[in-house]
Amino acid sequence: MIGNTGYTKLQDAIDAACKDTASSDATITLQKDLELNTDGLQFIGSDDPNAPWKKITLNADNHSLTLKNSGIYATHCEVTIENCRELTVNAGTNPSDTPNISAVFFCPGTLILDECKNVNITNLTPNTSGGSGLCIYNGGDLYIKNNTHFTVSGFMNPGPDGEDGCSGIYIDSDTDVNHNNNYQKIMGQIVVSNNSTLTATNCFHNGITANPVDVEVTINSEINVNRNGDATDPYAHQGGIGCYYGTMTISDNSRVISENNGSTFGIFVHNLDVDGTSKIESRYDTIYGIAFNGNAVLQSGAKMTSVGHFGPGIALYDFKGSKGSLTVQKDAVLSSSSNHNVCLLYTSDAADD
Repeated sequence: MIGNTGYTKLQDAIDAACKDTASSDATITLQKDLELNTDGLQFIGSDDPNAPWKKITLNADNHSLTLKNSGIYATHCEVTIENCRELTVNAGTNPSDTPNISAVFFCPGTLILDECKNVNITNLTPNTSGGSGLCIYNGGDLYIKNNTHFTVSGFMNPGPDGEDGCSGIYIDSDTDVNHNNNYQKIMGQIVVSNNSTLTATNCFHNGITANPVDVEVTINSEINVNRNGDATDPYAHQGGIGCYYGTMTISDNSRVISENNGSTFGIFVHNLDVDGTSKIESRYDTIYGIAFNGNAVLQSGAKMTSVGHFGPGIALYDFKGSKGSLTVQKDAVLSSSSNHNVCLLYTSDAADD
């Protein structure tokens, strides 16, 4: 339903909302549980760069929505999915002209998951077909909020050369001056808030590739990346989280945890800010635990823990000639123990202090 108007197909309702020239906002309300077996869903906004993005809210009204074999494609839209008991995408491709990019593809666009109890994006044929789980490209945000629990898993396609394969969540953009100007411009953000969780597991390249975006975890929330990559060939994989140019902020009793990733890095961020109620941990990731190439601050009471790695547990890493620092305020806890190598590493030309 849109208002008092009923539609027999969800895609018909989405098309009507996207084509409505009188308003940029629309709310579609599901009337029952819905399963789509082949077609996926498309949210197509205006391709006029000066036109506002369509804001489409899909209110599941505590019903479930299941997509099989094809996921979601959106462009020039802000899509909110709310009050969904179970949102399931079992696919490796989406219904756009570039289906193999990811199961859910926003280019550009923003996805908001609001009070969705269980969200799962899974590729049932992970090693042989499809792309990443969720891709946001050339601008847009991902919000996971209000008791939403989102898991992305099973995106293990290694890619054509076996080294740049799928991520669970992949956010990136073109590098020309009209977009991020060679990663000099932050293009979006991931925000996990208000008792919500984001879990990425069993993916090839990274659990989460956030590039170039900021990441915020706040108000009793958590990001957990685990068992991504392959410990038998860790240099073919990047890690749990790769936030190479943005800032990760962890606040208000929240956590970022990386564990058992068979890859180069458990967590790699540019800047890092952890408040006194929150923590960041890396446990038994294969080579590096927590690495950063900008400025990291552990506020009073914050905790950074790294344990059980072959290489450095915590490292200020020289990435493209970057300079950075680590500030540990009074009463913050910095703990690192390594199985085989050094526990703390400052690369030779990357550390100011």
